[in-house]
Amino acid sequence: MTSILGLAKAAALAVAFAAGGSAAGAATIDFEFSNGGGTGGYVDSGASPVVDFSFAIVGNNDGSSDVYTTMTATATGDFAVSGNWTYLTADVDGPSYDTFGYFVGDDYFQLSDDDGNVTQLGTYDFDVAAGDSFGFYLLSTDGDYGAALATVSGSVTVAPVPLPAGGLLLVGALGGLALLRRRGRAA
Repeated sequence: MTSILGLAKAAALAVAFAAGGSAAGAATIDFEFSNGGGTGGYVDSGASPVVDFSFAIVGNNDGSSDVYTTMTATATGDFAVSGNWTYLTADVDGPSYDTFGYFVGDDYFQLSDDDGNVTQLGTYDFDVAAGDSFGFYLLSTDGDYGAALATVSGSVTVAPVPLPAGGLLLVGALGGLALLRRRGRAA
């Protein structure tokens, strides 16, 4: 009877491991600022498995056109990135001359509204895979008449990783229970 209880405990542990997952290692995010004629600053205030971050980007206003000012990071694992943003442009021609958004690899996604107010805000939510370059940008298409400012705050959450070994442990424990039950009937 004691060995059946021990085996039952082992099976319960196997079920717990197989049903769950584990967070993948440590989340580390280091944003790098690219000065396209603008300015920026970055603060990382979190620890794995969630990294909280916040920064501000000021776009170009030196007369150069089509200049990107970015904050870029490289994903060290599979992450979910989400948070809030605010945007303000001083460009007298409006927000269509200073667009703001995020990018993953070579794909750019505009968050600001070209036809919107000079002050805007919103949320973002996207996934990145290990090795992906991602970040946020301000694109100054005219480089004149006033710069834009974007503030970004958010978090990077490590995606859970399934434990395939837990499934094997569960199968082994259930097989052991079946074998023990079979031997009990034969005796």
